[in-house]
Amino acid sequence: AARARYELQTGQRLRRAAAVLRAQKAQRLATLGARLEALDPRRVLARGYAWLSDADGRALTSTAQTAPGQRIGATLADGRLVASVTEVVRDADVPR
Repeated sequence: AARARYELQTGQRLRRAAAVLRAQKAQRLATLGARLEALDPRRVLARGYAWLSDADGRALTSTAQTAPGQRIGATLADGRLVASVTEVVRDADVPR
């Protein structure tokens, strides 16, 4: 009887521990999923950002990659723009 009670209690503890672990892992997965979703490029674009690219589709990350008259692309949340650079103003050129 004592052994059966011990096995029953052990089984119950094991099931509770497994349920707690499952809940913790599910919460962690949900948190990571939300963080990953926030980094989704489409979500970033939906917040008002644009992805700028040169004529070959390469990302523009610096004003040094552009020149007046150059055609560039701007990808927004709902489509793409084609634009021409009219002026390049580098941070060093802007009074602070």
